[in-house]
Amino acid sequence: MMIFFTTLAKNEARRCIVKIEDCIVFANFKDVLTDIVQDISNTTQTLKQKFPITRIEMKYYTKPPNITNLDITNIFTGVLPRRFFFGMVHGNAFNGRKANDPFNFQPFGIKEICFKIGNDTRPYPPLKMDFANDLTVLPLYYLQKACNMAFSEEVLGINMYNYGERNTLFGYDLSVGDIDESFERNVQEETRLEITLEAGVGHDIVIVILAEYDAEITIDENQKVELLQNA
Repeated sequence: MMIFFTTLAKNEARRCIVKIEDCIVFANFKDVLTDIVQDISNTTQTLKQKFPITRIEMKYYTKPPNITNLDITNIFTGVLPRRFFFGMVHGNAFNGRKANDPFNFQPFGIKEICFKIGNDTRPYPPLKMDFANDLTVLPLYYLQKACNMAFSEEVLGINMYNYGERNTLFGYDLSVGDIDESFERNVQEETRLEITLEAGVGHDIVIVILAEYDAEITIDENQKVELLQNA
């Protein structure tokens, strides 16, 4: 197996190759009573087995210098995630430049964010903020809420004091109960993430998005395996 990637080396533009020549797999084996094995076998032959899982999807979008609208159209198609997070990094940092930190998520003068499904703003109105004057209570709260840690003093090491310094992340909780009973996870309308900056910056900005989906693996009596993307 050969993997291509960008490494933090002296020659920053150099392409490197890692070749895996050997691999060790550690497994823990247990002896199971014959009766239990037989019961499991009988069950799998008559009933469909269901295993809930969480499916993670990563996306990134590069925006050019000197623009103030960093909108992303059709950010999700077909099925909405249960929740998603995003942050913005310097273009050089994302591409592996040694002088930049790829985990330095910055506000870049952001003043408003909004997630839309069709013409509807979900799950809450557009968020306005001003990092220069520490007006960031709502985006930090909704980040905590998306992490199931609402009203916490700190979430994942991020608090009101360091939110605008290397930790500027945003979260959207799209779980059904938090929106309304008529909310439909499968969408036919355009989904759009709107990001507005106070002023353009003189370099590329990369928007990194992590989306989390509820999914399910099923195995029927014929041992057919299926992945349900939105269980």
